[in-house]
Amino acid sequence: MEARSGMKNVLAATIALVVLVLAPAAYACPMCALNDKAGLGSWFILLGMLGTPFVVATVAILVMRKIGASSVAESHADAS
Repeated sequence: MEARSGMKNVLAATIALVVLVLAPAAYACPMCALNDKAGLGSWFILLGMLGTPFVVATVAILVMRKIGASSVAESHADAS
């Protein structure tokens, strides 16, 4: 059971690393900054770039909570 717990910790750390690496991409967009005539499409792109880190972080948190809950359930089942 220790190996399974270790794998879950590695998975959680990997998800956290991916979130940390991808989130800064939404901080600046040189293409948007240089575009003088921003249309509706530019607003959707900007919204997508700003919203993506929040979606990724929410999914990562939910996955990590599920992994944590299943490991707690397994540890209680092993103790019984």
